[in-house]
This record gives sequence, C-alpha cells and structure tokens, in this order.
Amino acid sequence: MNKLNTNYIPQAVEILKAMYGHNSNTHSSVGRTDIGPEPLTAEQVAKDLRVIYEEMTKRD
Repeated sequence: MNKLNTNYIPQAVEILKAMYGHNSNTHSSVGRTDIGPEPLTAEQVAKDLRVIYEEMTKRD
C-alpha cells in the first residue's frame, strides 16, 4: 500500500461529510417519514473515504 499523503486527508473527510449530509438531506426532503436512510457501516465509510482519497491523489 502506498504511503498516505496527509495533506489530502482533512479535505477527503470534509468531502465525505458533505456527501453524507447531502444524501441525508435529500432523503428527508422526499417526504417519506415511514423509512429512514440506511445505516452506515464502518466498512462502507472506510470504502467511501478511500475512493474519495484515491480520486484526489490520482495525479500525484
């Protein structure tokens, strides 16, 4: 595994938080109150963060 560039990690975390926040707001704005968003697992969060980080560092 390549060494992580720590300069990108805070930005990747902010993008992840914004993405999850947007998805949560979009789901609640649809107006369905009988179901909520699917719960996130630690594995899914790690996978999403890894994808964001890899896309950000692809050119390095």
